[in-house]
Amino acid sequence: TGQVEEYTGSTWRSVGQAILTTHAALGDAHALGGNIVLLPFDYSAIGAGTWGIVPSASYMPGVVASNSSGAANLDNLSWQVYLPAGTYTLVAIVHKDSNEPIIDIDLDGTEIATFDLYNATTSNNIRVTKTCIVVAATGLKTLKLRVDGRHASSVGWTAVFSCITLWRTA
Repeated sequence: TGQVEEYTGSTWRSVGQAILTTHAALGDAHALGGNIVLLPFDYSAIGAGTWGIVPSASYMPGVVASNSSGAANLDNLSWQVYLPAGTYTLVAIVHKDSNEPIIDIDLDGTEIATFDLYNATTSNNIRVTKTCIVVAATGLKTLKLRVDGRHASSVGWTAVFSCITLWRTA
């Protein structure tokens, strides 16, 4: 695990242990504590399924995570993230295709976002967004990406993504 730090507006301070990448954002987000970028290889636990990290020149940062082997409903993986209390916007960069499921994002066991990754044709680097996510108390949280059903036209359960970010907006 790596040391997690929090940006206080002018300095970074150590706040605990977790596996994640953090950095300050620009503008208003910078003053509020920045954002957190969760990369595919930074996960802290696989809860179900077989997840792999696949190099891909089609995606930034050059890799994707996929539950390709034995992909099934309820496959999931999670990250430990330190979040100050506030309101956040979640942005994920995903792959959409005819074999993609619906994914949910949970924060400490509560669903905060749902995205249907089905598309009749292949689409890379699709940005999906959920706004107005309220974090009531500062602390170390578990963020989980979970396969949760699929579109009626989908023919598979393979979830593919390249990153998840949380931007503090208030």
